[in-house]
Amino acid sequence: MLFSLHAGIAVCNVPGYGVEEVADSTLCLILNLYRRTYWLANMVKEGKKISGPEALREAAQGSARIRGDTLGLVGLGQYCSIIHCIKI
Repeated sequence: MLFSLHAGIAVCNVPGYGVEEVADSTLCLILNLYRRTYWLANMVKEGKKISGPEALREAAQGSARIRGDTLGLVGLGQYCSIIHCIKI
């Protein structure tokens, strides 16, 4: 923050601004990584064909079901308090 002040860059802190939006985005990114949807979507985008159950199993390797699993978020203040209310 000191660098910003010396460089003439205005910095402000707005506690509570966008808390729910950040919490929603955080949860979406976590689920994206957990289910590997980004990589599967890229395969479709690149035109990769999946022909049969074996190819589908290989493409989805690493993807996991989330039902019954527990996710712990530590040290995220307001964001964590919003996310922890969502039970997967």
